Amino acid sequence: MKYILPIMGVLIVALVIEGYIISRQWPTDYLTVAILNVGQGEAIYIDTPKHHRLLIDGGATHAILGELSRFVPFYTRFLDAVILTAPEDLRVGGLVDVLNSYRTGTIIIPSGTSSSQLYTQLKDIIVKQQIATSSAERGLALNFGDGVYLTILYPDKNSLASADIGPIMGKLTFGSTSVLLTAGAPAGFEDYVLAQNGTSTLASTIFTTLYDGPKNVPSPNFIEAVSPQWLAVSAKSVFPNDFAIPTLYTFQNDTIVFHCTKEKCVLK
Repeated sequence: MKYILPIMGVLIVALVIEGYIISRQWPTDYLTVAILNVGQGEAIYIDTPKHHRLLIDGGATHAILGELSRFVPFYTRFLDAVILTAPEDLRVGGLVDVLNSYRTGTIIIPSGTSSSQLYTQLKDIIVKQQIATSSAERGLALNFGDGVYLTILYPDKNSLASADIGPIMGKLTFGSTSVLLTAGAPAGFEDYVLAQNGTSTLASTIFTTLYDGPKNVPSPNFIEAVSPQWLAVSAKSVFPNDFAIPTLYTFQNDTIVFHCTKEKCVLK
C-alpha cells in the first residue's frame, strides 16, 4: 500500500506531461506572429497552424533565448527556418545563441557582407552544424504546407548587383490576412520596393518594422500603400511622427503577439 500512492503520483505527472505535449502539437486554425521584446534590435517569431516555426533576426543579446522559451516547447527546440535580414550585430548577436541552442532546418542569409566578429562566428556555426542555407532574392518563397507562405520582396537582382543594399523584406500570407516584414528598411529602399511591387502586393494587415533612429522611420507613402490595421515596432522609443494607425512598441507593450486566422488578425 505504501508504494501505491507514489506510483500513482508518478503516473499522474506522466499523464499531465503527455497531455501538455499532445496539446502543444495539435494543429490550430491560426497563425501566431510574435514581435519579441529583445531590448535592442529586432526578432520576430512565427508559428504556423501546423507548428512550423520561423525566426526572423535574433536581436543583439542573449534576451532572445528567454523570449523563445515562451513559445517553442521545451521538448522540441527546433526551428524550421531562420532569416537573417542584414549582417548587423543588432540582428546577429542573438542568432549566435539561437543556433547554439536550437536545431535549425534552414537559414536564409543576406547578400551583404560584414567583417564583424559576431557575423563571422555565426557563419562558422552554420558550417559546423551543416545548416542548409539560401540567399534571399525577390520571388523566393517558403511554403509551410498549411496555407502559410512567406515571399521575399527585396532584394532583387538589380539590388544584389549594388554595393548599397538594404535589409531583406518579405510578406507573410495566410488566407486574406498578411504581415509585411520590413526589418527597418530606410525610406529609400521602401520607395524602391513600392515601385517594384505596387500597392496591391504590399497591402497587409500588419506592418512590422525596426526603429532605432531617424533613418528607420517608415515613409508616409509606403505606410499608405501598405494600409495596415496595426503597426508593430521593435523599438526603445516612439516614432517622431504619428501615422494615425494603431501603433504598438515592444518597449511599451513588451512582446507583441497576434493570432491570425485566414479572415482576421487578433491582438493577444
